[in-house]
Amino acid sequence: MIATADVNLLQALRRCRERQPVKRGATPYSVVLEDAPFSLRRYHLPDCNPAGQPLLFVYSTINRPDLLDLTEHRSMIRPLLNAGFDIYLLDWGYPLDADSQLDLEDYLDGFLHLAVDHIRSCRKVDAVNAIGICQGGTLLACYAALWPDRIRHLVLLGTPLDFHIDPTTLNRLADALAQPSGITGNIPGQLLSSSFAALRPTDLFIRRYELLPLVARQTETLDEFLCMEAWMYDCPDQPAVMFWRFVTRFYQENALVSGDLTIGGKLVRLDHITASVLNIYAEEDHLIPPAAARSLADFIPSDRYGELACRGGHLGLFLGSMSRNQVIPAIVNKLAG
Repeated sequence: MIATADVNLLQALRRCRERQPVKRGATPYSVVLEDAPFSLRRYHLPDCNPAGQPLLFVYSTINRPDLLDLTEHRSMIRPLLNAGFDIYLLDWGYPLDADSQLDLEDYLDGFLHLAVDHIRSCRKVDAVNAIGICQGGTLLACYAALWPDRIRHLVLLGTPLDFHIDPTTLNRLADALAQPSGITGNIPGQLLSSSFAALRPTDLFIRRYELLPLVARQTETLDEFLCMEAWMYDCPDQPAVMFWRFVTRFYQENALVSGDLTIGGKLVRLDHITASVLNIYAEEDHLIPPAAARSLADFIPSDRYGELACRGGHLGLFLGSMSRNQVIPAIVNKLAG
């Protein structure tokens, strides 16, 4: 005899199959600059022609930036667009095998620099406002230190800077990795997504599906669930050279805060950042502990530095009520200053 719970779960899974494929990304955009695998998006709405300040989003290379505009009701981009900002997003893309030799110089002095200079030129501004998220925030902080005159306001969300101050499971995993002697090909994205899921197996493989029968009753809620599922396992391959350098220099050697990191022959010093900074972090973040983010306060004068501590976990910074009620208003207030 099949238990009622099993029947409900089976029905929910069938409902999931019926809703496939789900579409991630609710806000229209145009690709305004491209240098494969990188591209630069500019967002727009039919009834919205923003003339306000340009604002560049820089997300992690590990996951897709779709999380920032997952659905119409779960989007960071749309409310900021509606607030009048001219929204751009740097898409790192899907590196191919031919991209395996790309390094940090290609990402910072190349792709990110191209994006910033394109916005500066098109919008006739000397410096841009930028939001860096997770690893994307780390890269953006490095860029702001190397090119301080290019970034006016710097907002960081769940961004690791000190990788040794409060080690998490992710830090210990990275610390245990040994770089192979011969670097060939890319690091498979599927391997990375499986590794991230393994950090919290109970939450992601059991608890996440306990409420699926209830979630499946409402089409909008189910579609949001399926969009998150699709995003979670959509990890692009990583260029091997850049990946191992990031693991070695940031995670294992903590070179950014020790002042021993060089990119393009230039020393990366966080105290060279001249932008006004808003550093936002989640108090229960299992990937980026608050101390790892707050370490930036040691390098930026207090008159140019502010923090916002949010209750909740990592993804709550970008999704749900915490993002709507705390994070987005704080960003709008910061950039209006």
